[in-house]
Amino acid sequence: MEASRALATQKALPEKAISALISALQDKKQSVRSAVTWPLEAQETLPEVTIPALISALRNNSEYVRSVAARILGSQKTLPEAILLTLISALQDENRNGVFRSAVARALDLRQRRFSLLLKIP
Repeated sequence: MEASRALATQKALPEKAISALISALQDKKQSVRSAVTWPLEAQETLPEVTIPALISALRNNSEYVRSVAARILGSQKTLPEAILLTLISALQDENRNGVFRSAVARALDLRQRRFSLLLKIP
């Protein structure tokens, strides 16, 4: 737990560390999954090779894993259009529960706010 908090203070972790944290999102123990969210959410720019694992996590059986993946993707400074379309599709998936869809909506809202600030749109 303390190690994950220490990692969360680092804005740019090595690719191997990020990949290991993303893999830990699949751990059977809730405490492990919860601990790895802090350092992952602190990363504003994830290596491109780690994005497919997060996209895959959007389809995980665990609502928690899906929601965390959406939040992490939403916290990225930039995302390819295909990933944004995947998030929009996840938002529209009526087979998913409200908590996951709410996390996706917040991720998309955060992205829209960043975009508006860049363009200085009220």
